[in-house]
Amino acid sequence: MVLSIHPDAIVNFNKKGEEILSLIADAKETNQAPSFPSQVFVSHSFKAHEIIGEMKYGESDFKGDEVSRYFEHCGKLVGFNGDNYIAFDRICVAIQRIPSLREAISLKVVKDEVFEWIKLRHKDQISQSLLDFLLPRLESVIKETEVWIPIFGMEIESNFSVGRVLFQTITKSMIDKWFTELIKGKSDEEVNKLKEYFDKERRQIQGFAAGTMILMADPVRVGEIALYEIERMLNLLRFFEPTNFHPSISSHCAILGKQHLQTTNFYRVENGRIIGSTKSIIDKGSTHWRINNSFLEIMKLSGLDKLNSLLASEKSSELITLVIDTLQTYSRAGLAKTYSDKLVYLLVALETLLLKDDSESVQQNVGERLAFALEKETEKRKRIVKNFKDIYGMRSKFVHHGNNVDVEQVNTLSEFMMNTWRFLCLVINNTNSFQTKLQMINAIENIKFS
Repeated sequence: MVLSIHPDAIVNFNKKGEEILSLIADAKETNQAPSFPSQVFVSHSFKAHEIIGEMKYGESDFKGDEVSRYFEHCGKLVGFNGDNYIAFDRICVAIQRIPSLREAISLKVVKDEVFEWIKLRHKDQISQSLLDFLLPRLESVIKETEVWIPIFGMEIESNFSVGRVLFQTITKSMIDKWFTELIKGKSDEEVNKLKEYFDKERRQIQGFAAGTMILMADPVRVGEIALYEIERMLNLLRFFEPTNFHPSISSHCAILGKQHLQTTNFYRVENGRIIGSTKSIIDKGSTHWRINNSFLEIMKLSGLDKLNSLLASEKSSELITLVIDTLQTYSRAGLAKTYSDKLVYLLVALETLLLKDDSESVQQNVGERLAFALEKETEKRKRIVKNFKDIYGMRSKFVHHGNNVDVEQVNTLSEFMMNTWRFLCLVINNTNSFQTKLQMINAIENIKFS
């Protein structure tokens, strides 16, 4: 893939690269002894002869963000820290944001390659300008890659798509072929170790669904884009999960490793000696979601096909963009563990779509618009308005006084969850009828005053 950059930008970045070279300085000593000795188990330690290639040096802050980077030269560490590192970081961010690079190259790769150029120039091993060195190396790592990200506990009978993501099953034969390839030429001992590893993998992913994409980018950027987009589409898919109607259970449908499954470990101790242990799952309800072909058809009729249509034209109207973003917020209610958290996310989703602006009364306008959008009969509309007022009262007690939703209010919340889902379903299936939120609200107001 050829990366195109405006000639003036090339000149500018080459100039900034030369300026960055002049900021190289010796590393600051940061010998911080631990405040107390640690007994945490160390599974492995590396000896000097086991390290392959040149060592990389740097530091991160408590947030995990890199704050310094060094290389060895003439028996000491040199590089960037403090304001000098900020200047290095700034030019790397600017390069990664170039339109032709943004979707194809990750910031990590840009930083690694720019730092490699700085190291080689400082050691007088090359004389190239920054972009002359950088562009061919970046172009060489861009490849078409098919990536699969496993979904926890989701089984599907047939493949289906949500936006650009295709959900497919990780089959036994896929893992078998992977294992067969890896054990070629290995000793019996190595094969046994690999089998242990693959048995663990099988328990986690075999037979479950994965979100899959084909992307053109460097390997790191492929992972970043795939993780973002698959998680985003999975959030939309959860709109059709039955957990949306039951306050007492939460969804575990998430990217493997982010499944929100709560567990506990108990250890029984006598005289300082562990005599037994118990591990249990706290969460109620099923941890799996099985989507057979019949349920898939129900999902499509309920709005999945329409949702795919909206995603195909996501930037074509203000309302489509707002609806997609609102569904992302709504999806967090399904993952929430407490009644109060679920309630807040549901209210945010409704207020986002049913309030014209910040000056409108939430209780009156959202409740009434919800009622007139969903029902035609007067008594049913009154019930929805009353339910919304009750819910808003529960929300106020939680936000302003810290009073959580209690078990006695679960039925009220359950009814509200159903009303919210029905409204969002209605919006998904009618979004193309309007260009803006205001047009949609005015249409509801016309029903109200007709």
